[in-house]
Amino acid sequence: MPEKETTLRRIVARVRCMLPKDWLGRAGKRFRQTTTAISDFSEQHIRLGEKVDAAPELAWRALQGAASEKYARALKDYAEEEKDKLDSELKRRTLESNARQAKATADKLESEARIAQLNEMDARLAFFDKLRQRNAVPIWDDQGNMTFARAPKDYDWDGLQDRMLRPGELPKLNERSDAPIKEPGNA
Repeated sequence: MPEKETTLRRIVARVRCMLPKDWLGRAGKRFRQTTTAISDFSEQHIRLGEKVDAAPELAWRALQGAASEKYARALKDYAEEEKDKLDSELKRRTLESNARQAKATADKLESEARIAQLNEMDARLAFFDKLRQRNAVPIWDDQGNMTFARAPKDYDWDGLQDRMLRPGELPKLNERSDAPIKEPGNA
């Protein structure tokens, strides 16, 4: 920064040749008073000298601010790029582990579904055995509600067992309540 220099004050005016009598007279006095008033007003209110002195400092601060802003933006962009790289690397490294875990979960769910099917068949067999012991025949209505009736002496127990052991053969529940009752062998 340059050292503080004195401010030079100048007014450029068109001056015509005047006689000393005019310059020292009334017109010259008014001219001098006017220029003095303008100069005083400028020093008190406009402070042009201070602004000229502060201009290099303000320009330097503006440059520093712009540089700081660019640096902060570049730093932020770099941090985001590094974060994205780290996230990608982490995902790449855990991908195999996640795939093994997903396969293990799928295998477990499949095993549980098979066990549920076996339990259902076991329950159907046990239910059939109880029905045969008690000589009762299940009758389902359209809603899937079950009632029981005594089995005739020549009832086809093997046919009932076949129907009860086939997946999806039992009636499904629905919302209708005014449907007629159907026997399992008459469908």
